Amino acid sequence: MIPERRGTARAMRRWAAATRMSDTDKTMVDFVEEWQTGALVLFGSVFSGLVLGAVLGSWLSAAAGMAGFVAGTVLAFLAFSYVRYGR
Repeated sequence: MIPERRGTARAMRRWAAATRMSDTDKTMVDFVEEWQTGALVLFGSVFSGLVLGAVLGSWLSAAAGMAGFVAGTVLAFLAFSYVRYGR
């Protein structure tokens, strides 16, 4: 092999190894999908907290409504996260 071609081949192998995507790398579509799912989990959690807070606030008191909002949001987030991510 000609010396300059051997150096070029070695440089190309190094470049290919450096730029190769591993199995853990994600595409832009995967990133957007994960972002949208996370946003849906957050909005769903807040909505669940609002519903529980409204129900408790109308049945009991404003303090119970606020506590229901916080507790409902946290519990819904934990439930949605467990269902989605399995942890």
